[in-house]
Amino acid sequence: MRKRLLSLLAAVTLIVSACAVAPPVQPSPEPDPTLVPTFTPLLLPRPVPTAALLVDPKQERHDETPVASTAPTPSATASSQPAHVSDTPAPDADSPKKVNCKKVKCVALTFDDGPSIYTKQILATLKAKDVKATFFMWGKMVSNSPKIAKQVAKEGHEIGNHAWSHRLLNKLGSAEINREITRSADMIYKHTGVKTNLFRPPYGAFNANVTASAQKTGNSMVLWDVDTVDWKTKRTAKTVKSAVNDSKRGSIILVHDVYATTADAVAGIIDGLHDKGFTFVTVSELIGKPSPGEKYFKG
Repeated sequence: MRKRLLSLLAAVTLIVSACAVAPPVQPSPEPDPTLVPTFTPLLLPRPVPTAALLVDPKQERHDETPVASTAPTPSATASSQPAHVSDTPAPDADSPKKVNCKKVKCVALTFDDGPSIYTKQILATLKAKDVKATFFMWGKMVSNSPKIAKQVAKEGHEIGNHAWSHRLLNKLGSAEINREITRSADMIYKHTGVKTNLFRPPYGAFNANVTASAQKTGNSMVLWDVDTVDWKTKRTAKTVKSAVNDSKRGSIILVHDVYATTADAVAGIIDGLHDKGFTFVTVSELIGKPSPGEKYFKG
């Protein structure tokens, strides 16, 4: 009996040992490349250079690269007043320059019949050349182009009256002449704030009635001694040549700001007369204090 139990125990032990053996390890399959996830790196913004934080945000920049300020840091004992501030106020850039025409060769450049679409080009040229001129404005044209008329005054040019409707005043009665002058003056004042005291009769035509009306309305009559005839030739080169060759000391030059060819001639007129030693002034600067009813052909 004992032998039988020992044999049975040995058989059970053998079976248990056989079951305890680990199964063989199977090799892992190769990964499928189509199933491998792809990762895109996260693009972070570049850090802002510390120098960029030193730039005044109000400073106007013309490029995209921040530039650090190289100005030295003021010491604690320095004045709190900015270095660029002066006790003396800066001069007004548009203030008229005082010119003594007894000592220099002065001429006055005058424009008739505007304002027009060409006046703005002329104003740009005058500004670039630092020249002041006198504009004799036609009342109806001011009514049509009030902003340009205002710009003429704002940029420091002198404004004169050229009547309301550009009629031959020497063919009209006194009442109509007065109305032509005053109506134009009112329109000029309305849009520019200028009270005119210089009057140029259309076509330069005047008689005793025109002279009396000018005096009655407080205007002096401004004519000219250099007629470029730009209205007739409409040639830029001829307009320049006439103004430059015919001008003398004290000349009043007549051109019109209603022609493209004249607008193109302004720079040449200024350069040509500057080369000959002339200085440009307004009519009032040229003739001094104008007298009502007095006629001025030159300074």
